[in-house]
Amino acid sequence: MKNYSQRFFTGSELELYETKFANFLYLIEVFTRLELSKNIHIPSYDCSDYLITKISKIFYAIITDDEKYMEYLHLMICLSCFNWNKPFEKLPPTLSYSEFQYNLDSLKCWATYSTLSRSFQLQNISSTLDSFIFSIEPWKSITYRPIESIYKKLVNEMLAIPGYSFIPLDPRNFLLNSKQFQKEYLVDLSIDVKNLFDSKLNVLTRYYKVLKDVSVVAEMTRKSPKGTVFESRDHSRIGITDFFIRDTQMSVIPTMSLYKKDDNITIIKLIADCLTCLMLMIYISSGGPYGFPEMRVFKYASKERNLFINQVDKTVEFIINYSKNKSHIPICKVVDELTSDYIIYAIMVISPIIRTHNHKMNYLMKRDLLYEISSDSDLNRNDIGITPQQNLDDKEITSQILDSYLFADPITRNLIGNIKFDFLFKHYPSYELEDLLFNFRALRQAIIDIQRYQLGVDDADMRINPAVAKRSGHSLLTDIQNYGGILTGMEGYNNNTEYNGGYFISKSWIKLLGLGYEVSKFDPKDVKLSKERPEFQVSGDMNGILSKGCKIYGD
Repeated sequence: MKNYSQRFFTGSELELYETKFANFLYLIEVFTRLELSKNIHIPSYDCSDYLITKISKIFYAIITDDEKYMEYLHLMICLSCFNWNKPFEKLPPTLSYSEFQYNLDSLKCWATYSTLSRSFQLQNISSTLDSFIFSIEPWKSITYRPIESIYKKLVNEMLAIPGYSFIPLDPRNFLLNSKQFQKEYLVDLSIDVKNLFDSKLNVLTRYYKVLKDVSVVAEMTRKSPKGTVFESRDHSRIGITDFFIRDTQMSVIPTMSLYKKDDNITIIKLIADCLTCLMLMIYISSGGPYGFPEMRVFKYASKERNLFINQVDKTVEFIINYSKNKSHIPICKVVDELTSDYIIYAIMVISPIIRTHNHKMNYLMKRDLLYEISSDSDLNRNDIGITPQQNLDDKEITSQILDSYLFADPITRNLIGNIKFDFLFKHYPSYELEDLLFNFRALRQAIIDIQRYQLGVDDADMRINPAVAKRSGHSLLTDIQNYGGILTGMEGYNNNTEYNGGYFISKSWIKLLGLGYEVSKFDPKDVKLSKERPEFQVSGDMNGILSKGCKIYGD
């Protein structure tokens, strides 16, 4: 069955689901040879068709032909519960809940994509869209409904497992996936990756005569009284570097020592490691709830810039969409001072180093950074926010990407991938045994729930919809097509409720964990701990958490 995950796919976004969809590809191929397939209607297709064409025809027939192929689809889902990669004598072993959930994620993705792809060819896409987008049951595809229904039942079953949910024991201790958890775990994780960043930076000093320390660059830029960080969100500057005079920008860029050509690759790899650490520092400090794909699209320059400097305390803040936030209102988050210094360092020092060594190696970045188009298609320039007035060649596109994206990785020709990011969770905090470590998904849930319990959220909508996030069963790659980070509706965002509320919530979170240069004096005994899990109202407003925050931390 592994061979079915190695067949050709035309869309990079579909490759993300390729492995998990392999079960279904295998079953489609062998279904007619199964004894239980007798007397079941099977969608027809031409065996000589390319794989994508074959899948498109099958799912188009399933989704659009009412109940004719319902039994076929239901049987396919049941059979996909088994792990067909494992050797077996009678029946293969069943998948775990989470593995089966990921398989259903892939089925939803491929069923939607392939059906709409076929509809586009048949020029009836408008009517076919109704099968997916309408929430009114009679208008939705009869065949697609069971997929969603089974998915919801699976998630509810997972939530019913003892110890699966996040359980508070006292103000300091929690149970997360049946294991002991404290919020200090997040602090230690942040400190460890910060130290890892520093160690990689120390190795870089072999290749540069003067590589200034993070704190020194911070004093010269973000903390300097000479710099002004005022800007209107309606008419923001092109880049964060524009806040600092040219002499300052040039003075923080290190002077290169002698090195061999092969050292260019080593230097770029070291920098990618630094940026991966920074990504996790940002996530912990801001308090989530973003998924991994959203963390990749931070931009410090261009008209779609989403990184800013707060004009009050000069910490770095970012404004970006969260795909599970159905209101599509961008969320404002802010990070602590220490993390702010590292972000500025990455922009002012590390980004110029990347550009220099990438120029020497002549790496060309992919056009499809966000996995939104087929690999054999050309990119709509507006999708990545590059200059639309001209047809740019690959070198010009690469230059603009490296001049704007914080987490670009020239060696992979893409933004930093989840494999590097996931590595950190498997090895840090360094003092923990491997079986006591938590993955990204578990920590995201912990962050959301600690905020709900310890910030006393009763009926407020923090614009992160944790109830939705809890029940949707995020994987690292779920709904990646929605993680674009385009700042729609930014006009007037500068002083509205979402901006001020998001900023305040982030500050409260930072103080709760004691992040930054000074450990908070906050006493956990003073935190309100609800005896029962509070009901989170998705349609509420932000006043609840603001008032609770004021009671805990003062005005």
